[in-house]
Amino acid sequence: MTFTPRPSQREILKYTGGKLGISAVPGSGKTHTLSALAAQIISSGQLEPEQEVLIVILGNEVSC
Repeated sequence: MTFTPRPSQREILKYTGGKLGISAVPGSGKTHTLSALAAQIISSGQLEPEQEVLIVILGNEVSC
């Protein structure tokens, strides 16, 4: 599957360090975008040996 980010998602993918918070409506692609960002950070070699990537997703999904 190819991921083609929308303009707001491209801004997230420009992240360079520090804390990052994202707020958006359900189904907007937050989880997918953050997963792509983590993969980008890891594959680029930006992390020092003692560094890690942590992504926390909070959700309140209701199933009917």
